[in-house]
Amino acid sequence: YHQRSLWVASKPMATASGARSQAEQRAHRECQKIQQGLPRQPIMNLDELEQGRKFQAELMGPEGSPFEAACFSLTLEIGDEYPFMPPGVRFLCPERIIHPNICA
Repeated sequence: YHQRSLWVASKPMATASGARSQAEQRAHRECQKIQQGLPRQPIMNLDELEQGRKFQAELMGPEGSPFEAACFSLTLEIGDEYPFMPPGVRFLCPERIIHPNICA
């Protein structure tokens, strides 16, 4: 019961029109911090499409893997529960990825 009350207290509250949630503010700060060091393997580019909500990234495949020469474009969508829940991730390019951990 105690853990549940902490979880409820840490959830972002509804904000007034135009105000950004804590999740949006944190995602925006983290995006800016990552962008300062780009390009750096595996992240080659990170763009903020909707401030604190939607991002587009380009990732290079890891060295020594079958994906080594590949460049992957993906979108990340941040929900109100971030960072307690991970962002939604969708691969844009290539359209078909054959990997056991990716459902395309």
